[in-house]
Amino acid sequence: MSLEPRPTKLTASAAFDHAGSKDDKLYRTSRQYLSQKLAPVAWAQHLYVSAKTGLKAQDVFAAIDAAAEQHQRRVSTSVMNEVLEDAVRWQKPPSTSTGKRGSIYYCAQVSSKPPTTAIFCNSPELFNDSYRKYLEQALRKALGFQGTPIRMLFRARRTSRSDDVE
Repeated sequence: MSLEPRPTKLTASAAFDHAGSKDDKLYRTSRQYLSQKLAPVAWAQHLYVSAKTGLKAQDVFAAIDAAAEQHQRRVSTSVMNEVLEDAVRWQKPPSTSTGKRGSIYYCAQVSSKPPTTAIFCNSPELFNDSYRKYLEQALRKALGFQGTPIRMLFRARRTSRSDDVE
């Protein structure tokens, strides 16, 4: 998982000016096309604007403000843990061929700009990319964060050091 800064994103399509008939089918088809081509940034808000008439151009500035607000948003640990608990209840972490299953203990938002969540678990390598994506989508669905990336850091819970004490 990349740790370099990831800015907020907003995509705007002005190519609709050139389309003959602007019906629901064209809108759905173009939306589907963009979601396939821009899959890595599916969390970005997409707007259709008119460069010719200026239609919905003012929505771009409102969307930028909303994305910037989400980018610096903080969520309490208790709310984050409720969302994570529900997600794990709906879909358990995958198990390995040896039967070992990942366990999530708790999570906390450790920073903003972008929102960064530390997820404390038994063994981070037990959580494959598809399950990490599932957890990210669960957080987005419950908490928003539209227009901004979410960084998730999986951390192994530290073991107690009782054997170091003499």
